[in-house]
Amino acid sequence: MLIRYWFYFLSAWLLFYPFTTLAYSPPLGIPDPVWDQGLHPIDSLAPAWPDNWPGLEVPNYFYIDNRHPNATDENNPFGYPDKPRLSFSQRNFSAGSYIELHGEHAFGRLRKVFNCTATQPCWLRGSAAKKPVLTGSLELEASYLFVEHLDFNGGSNGAITVMGANSHHVVIRHSSIQNRAYSSHSSGIGMSPFASGKVHDIIVYNNLFRELGDWQATDDLDFHGVSAGIVRDSNSELNNIWILENTFYHLSGNGVQLVAGNWVDSEDYLHHVYIGKNTAHDNRQAGFWSKQASHVILSENISYGSREHGLQPGDGMGFQYGPDNIWFIFNTIYASNSGIRQSDTSFDRYSDHTAYIIGNLIYDIHPQAGPYYSLPIKPTRTGQAINLWHGIMTRYVLHNTIYDVHGGINLIQRGPVFIQGNIIKNVNSDDAHVSIYNAYDVVQMENNIFDNNSVEKTKIIWRSTSYFSLAAFIEGIGLCADCIETDPKFVNAGTNNFQLEQDSPAIDKESSLLHEILKKFEILYGINIEKDIQNNPRFANTISDIGAIEYQTQEEVPRRRPSPPTNLRAR
Repeated sequence: MLIRYWFYFLSAWLLFYPFTTLAYSPPLGIPDPVWDQGLHPIDSLAPAWPDNWPGLEVPNYFYIDNRHPNATDENNPFGYPDKPRLSFSQRNFSAGSYIELHGEHAFGRLRKVFNCTATQPCWLRGSAAKKPVLTGSLELEASYLFVEHLDFNGGSNGAITVMGANSHHVVIRHSSIQNRAYSSHSSGIGMSPFASGKVHDIIVYNNLFRELGDWQATDDLDFHGVSAGIVRDSNSELNNIWILENTFYHLSGNGVQLVAGNWVDSEDYLHHVYIGKNTAHDNRQAGFWSKQASHVILSENISYGSREHGLQPGDGMGFQYGPDNIWFIFNTIYASNSGIRQSDTSFDRYSDHTAYIIGNLIYDIHPQAGPYYSLPIKPTRTGQAINLWHGIMTRYVLHNTIYDVHGGINLIQRGPVFIQGNIIKNVNSDDAHVSIYNAYDVVQMENNIFDNNSVEKTKIIWRSTSYFSLAAFIEGIGLCADCIETDPKFVNAGTNNFQLEQDSPAIDKESSLLHEILKKFEILYGINIEKDIQNNPRFANTISDIGAIEYQTQEEVPRRRPSPPTNLRAR
């Protein structure tokens, strides 16, 4: 008997405290999602088993394991480890409820309501060592709820939707959503308030999303990893969303998609969304995509392997339909058809909206045979590091490092664009470092470095004219007078090390707008982002360097280039 109870005690200890938990460090520019009473949705550990477990039931502590020989629902409202419940049938849970799931559970769509508080949060969880397998879908109306260690494996369409009139402070972490078939527009984890409802403070952290729909289909099958969307009316609102450190691959949609519906002011009702330190690769659509939304920050994400599938161009990340105050900062994008792309934002109502593309590393961007690339080149082509197909919005393209791409920066339609402090090296000979097809508004270019090699010089397309050297472009148009046509001198671009050598011409050549725009970010969000993509200070020597990486005196630091993950890392 003592041996049996010691085994239960050890199992419980390993379940709740399997790893040392370190204080969470948010991505650059993204606030830390601390809840009330100092409750942290990422660092907080589940409570220990109650003293009466494993042998006696405890009110509000639920234990479900349909594989256990003693499992029953008869006269067993809560279950406990020695006598679990068979099913997860209760709908409403009060503050402080704890639900632990084991086994395999097939169900359709279940709605669960959790009325919890910061001082008495609720827990819905499985085992970190062996997650319960669920093939249904959960609809959660909840407050102060932790969801963790679940494996939604099999079945179809979405796994979890946070919804309702007033759901808030919900974290979904350390779980898997995988091998689910497409039958209608859906997402692995979604959030959407009811009409006139408000959903806020939702965190999606360290989850795996894989094999959702057919990622190689040519039809438009929208099965996203995470989506945030609203049914827009005069009161509905969705805000303060964190999507952090997740992995997305083999999805027939985007890794992340934001959408607020086609209303004149929709972006005001889906706002303050933080997408950071995620990895997305080999998805049918893009890694990360925003439609109508405002105050969206995408920071330190990695996206690769985005290729054309049917009418999907193959983008690392991008935006359309006029989001406002959208920030692409410190991201790494490679091995895709386009890096960052803007689409379908050509209405005058977006004229006061702004997008910022700052400090990103983009390399190995090339087209493939498909509807979006042809020779001779056309404006709406892939293979571009920063591909601004549509316009109207003001765009700031500042201090990005672009290497080994078919084309550098491509601007098709009207709308102010500021292109400053970028490095663009090794562009294909049949494309261009910069293409500007309709310069009806402000276009400002300064302090950029362009380089190919001694034979193939800089090429810039201005409306219908191609200029085959920087000097010819400056003479013909008068822009980019302080740009340089020279080797930026990376330490070792062949191994993806884009740090600057000590005699690089990019050192101390800061653009005029960088400091102003970074200060604007700090005013808006209260966070200083005077950093480069490697978290080095931008103005350590008073003046910043051109490109995404500030010059450092230390030895070469390998750039991270992840391999496709096979499982979740442990936390």
